[in-house]
Amino acid sequence: MQMTALDTARAIYEKTVEGQGLSVSELSNRLRERAEDIRMALGGRGDDVRGEISWIFENSQNVDMEAVGDCLEETARDIADILGQSNITISELPSGIAGQAQLDGGEIDIDPDSILSNGGRLIDRGITESIRDHEIEHTKQSSSADVSGIEIGGRKFSGREIREAAAISVQRETGFLSDEYKRIMTGLPMSACDRALVRQGEFRTLEKKKNGA
Repeated sequence: MQMTALDTARAIYEKTVEGQGLSVSELSNRLRERAEDIRMALGGRGDDVRGEISWIFENSQNVDMEAVGDCLEETARDIADILGQSNITISELPSGIAGQAQLDGGEIDIDPDSILSNGGRLIDRGITESIRDHEIEHTKQSSSADVSGIEIGGRKFSGREIREAAAISVQRETGFLSDEYKRIMTGLPMSACDRALVRQGEFRTLEKKKNGA
C-alpha cells in the first residue's frame, strides 16, 4: 500500500515517542526539528541532517515530503496548544490505558497512541482535550475518602469507579471510551456539585444525595 504524507508523519511521530517519556515542550520541539530536517534535506542543505533522517526518505518514495513537514508542524502546534499548560508527560502506557494521573495534584501521563486521529490530521484534538480534562480532574481528587464505596439504587460503586465517573463527567467527548467506562458513565452521572464531593472525598454525602436522602 502506498504511504501518504499523513502515514509518513505518523511513522515519524511514533518513532519519536517510542520508549520515551517526553514533556509536551520536548515532543513539540522534536516534531518541529524533524519538520525542519525534512525541509533542509529537500533543499539540499545539511548532508548530516539528511543522514539522520535517511530512513524517512528510504521508506517514503513518491510521498510529498513538504506535506509531511507541514503535518509535523501542525501536530507540534496541536500538542502544545492543547497540552502545553499542564504538567503532562507523553509516555507509553499499558494497552488500553489512555492516561493516568496521581490524585492530590500529582503528575499526569498520556499515552501517545491514545491521541492519534483516524481522520485527516495526526492528532485528534477533541479526544486529546477530553483525555487532558479527565486526567486533570483526577489530580483535583483526594486520595482518601470517608468510605471505600457507595450503593445507589441497589448498585454498588467502588472508590475507583466513583472517581472515574467524576473524571468522565468533565469530558466533552466520550464516544472513544471503553465499554467499562461507558457503563460507569451511564450508571453514575455526575454534576458539578457531585464532582466537588468526590474531590473532597465525601463519598457518604454523595451517596445520600444520589439516593435522595
